Amino acid sequence: MPGHWEGDLIKGAYNRSSVGTLVERKTRYVVLSKMRDGTAEAALEGFHRQMRHLPAILRQSLAGLKIQAQQPSRRPGAPRPSPPRAS
Repeated sequence: MPGHWEGDLIKGAYNRSSVGTLVERKTRYVVLSKMRDGTAEAALEGFHRQMRHLPAILRQSLAGLKIQAQQPSRRPGAPRPSPPRAS
């Protein structure tokens, strides 16, 4: 049964284009989604548009997928942000 998905966002030169990828690791099924920009809203919209074309068994395996946003990259050598203080 498929169900191990991995996603990523590929940005073009000067952030002028964005493509989202979803790969089902077991079956190696790949979904590519053109996005209007690199925002989370554009990713959701782009993937939603592509999910309609997935075979039913793969769509069902996405039902429990938890999407976790990656923290923005920081410049090399930039100080790390301080962790929140316990109250």
